[in-house]
Amino acid sequence: MRTARRDLEALSYSSALISVHRSDGTALMRNPAAVEAFGPCNGQAGRDDFALQVGACADEVRAGVEQGQVVRRRALSQTRRGP
Repeated sequence: MRTARRDLEALSYSSALISVHRSDGTALMRNPAAVEAFGPCNGQAGRDDFALQVGACADEVRAGVEQGQVVRRRALSQTRRGP
């Protein structure tokens, strides 16, 4: 538990955009860099925050994750400041 807390705290200092999503795409957590880029998590049911963040490769990434694969893609994201 202690390590998990430290890991979460470390994410808050990262300039990388980091977020955690439910399988339906709802954002559960964003670090400060991701909040600045995409706004805060609102937990709105039916809103696919994941697809909004990763764009055209969302289905491909989801399919890989569902199969237990590690998936890495570069994606042009639409942020609050533009692409």
